[in-house]
Amino acid sequence: MQQKLLLSLLLVLFGLSVSSAHNPVWTLDIAPILYKHCTPCHHDGGLAPFPLVTYDDAYFNRFSIEYSVKTGKMPPWPPDPTYSRFAHERLISAEEIHLIQEWVAGAASYGNPKDAPKVPEYNNAPLISTPELSLQIPEYTISGEKDVYRCFPIASGVNVDKYITAFECVPGNGQIVHHVLVYADTAKTVLTLDARDPGPGYTSFGGVGSQSAVQIGAWVPGSRPIIYPKGMGQLLPKNATIILQVHYAPGSKGKTDRTRFLARLESGPMRRLETQPLLNHFLSLTNGPLVLPANQVKTIKSQFRVPIQGTVIAVAPHMHLLGKSVKVWGITPKKDTLKVIRINNWDFHWQGFYLFRKAMVIPTGTTVYGETVYDNTVNNFDNPNSPPKEVRVGEGTTDEMMLVYFTFTAYQPGDENLILAPEEVTNSREIKLEDLELKVTPNPVQSQALISFKLKEAEPIWLDVFDVQGRWVRSLAANQGMAAGENQEELDLSGLQSGAYYLRLRTIKGYASSQLVKL
Repeated sequence: MQQKLLLSLLLVLFGLSVSSAHNPVWTLDIAPILYKHCTPCHHDGGLAPFPLVTYDDAYFNRFSIEYSVKTGKMPPWPPDPTYSRFAHERLISAEEIHLIQEWVAGAASYGNPKDAPKVPEYNNAPLISTPELSLQIPEYTISGEKDVYRCFPIASGVNVDKYITAFECVPGNGQIVHHVLVYADTAKTVLTLDARDPGPGYTSFGGVGSQSAVQIGAWVPGSRPIIYPKGMGQLLPKNATIILQVHYAPGSKGKTDRTRFLARLESGPMRRLETQPLLNHFLSLTNGPLVLPANQVKTIKSQFRVPIQGTVIAVAPHMHLLGKSVKVWGITPKKDTLKVIRINNWDFHWQGFYLFRKAMVIPTGTTVYGETVYDNTVNNFDNPNSPPKEVRVGEGTTDEMMLVYFTFTAYQPGDENLILAPEEVTNSREIKLEDLELKVTPNPVQSQALISFKLKEAEPIWLDVFDVQGRWVRSLAANQGMAAGENQEELDLSGLQSGAYYLRLRTIKGYASSQLVKL
């Protein structure tokens, strides 16, 4: 009798341990994910409309959280990570999404209070604590109900040429500052525009209204300070004006802001970094001009031949509200392809400057190509015109642009080994596809197929299906223990539309390259 009771107790305890392993809880599983990806914006005083710091916050918004991460809406990170990688990516992994889905589908339990992680604290304290340049916009009260794009010219006060080696934007009011674009200019145009507009600054959508203004960089929520490689910097001409273009989100009316710009400055000699729109709607279009007829989806193509070997450290595409996607790549004289950036779902409200993990060397004679797609139909929710109207190039809200900014310098030997984000390159541990011998048979797939791969040692795997736009479609395995050597898994694509899909196999040590499968 005692043995039976003991056996029953062990089975119950074993059942509970198995159940808990497949029933994520807030303290152990969900809080760390939200604190990593969500709460930098979703906290009291942050840009997001509601906090996600406590269990009650997450439980109340659990269905919204699940939908946002599953569809890729949150966290906002426009570049496609299957195409090129950047520093400080805001990416949530497939296994983290699965944990959230399991938590929501299950009991959405709190867990053991002893396991709760430390609640993060947020403030506007800058990370560049001792800047040589510190500028702040005048106190500005937002008067518009919708999106407001306000430019604030500020005299730098630097009377000799200097180089910006690092910079940071610090929002004065994190609840309303959506993003900040930073420019430098030596002309008086922006001062004239400021004088004509009542109150601090002037309203301008797109650029800042001066053809001579040079963009330095950008800030979006979650951004870290931009720190250039040692010995490199962007020139800040003497007596230049710094312009902060601040985007205030809808619902900001009546609130005030005093955003700051901080920079580290050094004197020469220095390797000069340039930020220029090498692909642009002025000179590089191959099927221009940029005219978008009403009720049409149109692809605009551009190209630029690189005259001298260069080292690129950052890239920033720019379009307005009709933009839908952008792809930038290069073909070298040796016919090698350089993958620069691809954004499958353009969102004007989440654009940024993207710093590469490693510098990209572009040889002399390389042709850089750009393809941008614009949707000037009623199907585009962001279309500013109803009904749609013909749209041309311009600075206005209802105009369009095609610009791709590159931050670059002249090449020097060794630049191909220049690492811009050491911790991310070290920790990424990319695994080559051939190392795992990942195969799909047959391919094309008739709804089902067999996946085979090899592991050097026994370890867990994650196996996921993505569509061609990089959106998660289906999980085939999640944290599933596999043996060393040859392994096989079934690929089930039943219920999916015909087309191309990507299969991604991840081990605990890194990611394999995606395998294209056709259905």
